[in-house]
Amino acid sequence: RTVVQQVHGRQWVICASDFWQVHPDAAGAIVDHVLAAGEPAPGEVWLDLYAGAGLISAFLGQAVGSEGRVQAVESYRSAIRDGRRALSDLPQVTFTEA
Repeated sequence: RTVVQQVHGRQWVICASDFWQVHPDAAGAIVDHVLAAGEPAPGEVWLDLYAGAGLISAFLGQAVGSEGRVQAVESYRSAIRDGRRALSDLPQVTFTEA
């Protein structure tokens, strides 16, 4: 079973048993906070630990652009699979299982 989640115009189809923010506005608020605090810029390299399905990685990837890089690190294979599928349009974001 899968669940569709949307944040700031991006969509994820995730395994229903995997973690996602329960409050409907939490995911977007977290992304907004990380982007405001970190101020990612084009060409930068970022590391996203405990990345899950790539919620934060997606928006970091958009911010750093094609010249930058985001390394998403996650231990759950299903989350990595879902993240790779959701972020397939962002080749600057790569997932590592660890």
